[in-house]
Amino acid sequence: MSLTYDALFPGRFIKAGEMDGKPVTLTIKDVYVDKIEGEDGREKPQAVVSLRETGREWALNRTNGICLRALFGDRVDDWIGKKVTVYPERDTSGLSDSGVCIRVLGSPHLDKPLTIEVKLPRRKPLKRTLKPTGKNGSNGHHADTDTGEVFADDAEEAGKPAHVAADDAPVPSGDTEPPGMDYDEYVASHAPDDGEASNVLPLVQPDGPVTAAQLAAIKAARRGLRMDASAFASLADQYGDATQDGYGLTVASADLLIEELKAGAQP
Repeated sequence: MSLTYDALFPGRFIKAGEMDGKPVTLTIKDVYVDKIEGEDGREKPQAVVSLRETGREWALNRTNGICLRALFGDRVDDWIGKKVTVYPERDTSGLSDSGVCIRVLGSPHLDKPLTIEVKLPRRKPLKRTLKPTGKNGSNGHHADTDTGEVFADDAEEAGKPAHVAADDAPVPSGDTEPPGMDYDEYVASHAPDDGEASNVLPLVQPDGPVTAAQLAAIKAARRGLRMDASAFASLADQYGDATQDGYGLTVASADLLIEELKAGAQP
């Protein structure tokens, strides 16, 4: 992950500018209401989502709350343990320092796209399409076997990167622009910088499942070595379980396997 300004001052809440223009899948640990003081000195009840993958939290605004309700139901208790994929979307309000805000892309729990209508006070309703994102955020995509770049499989999106840069972030369907930041998201983006730099939002977890880009790198390296199935299975078993999906690899163990394969390819 490349370092951004937001990553230098992580604070209590995760920020869109830390995501390096890419989606990230997180697990909901808890949801509660807190009182947050903004730069104007006002205190306001704030919906807060705590996350299993990071000690940081997510300041939940109305738009994203509507998306979570559509995904997981009206009972907030039912959200606990669910996985949600978020991404940085262009902010049209002009409030954010980074020019992007956090929006819900979808969930690994979806088996097909879900189109919903977001109705906010004094704003025109707009449609958003929530997408299935797979167990590690990569279902419905494929990776270039040489570069590892991830592309959408959807016919309408063929040839377009699934993980796009922040200033080209996808916008929801409909005839209106994204609603931009509201007060709670603005407060979260300007929260006191009391977090630790080591606690920056991770895009992938070391113990999370191997990513599509890593599998593409493994395939390319194996092809370069002309390693047969038996030899590869023996090597893969040192880092995972070659009989399982993704060879039973995690992000961390896949990196080690890739390093060993690359070392074997060196003269």
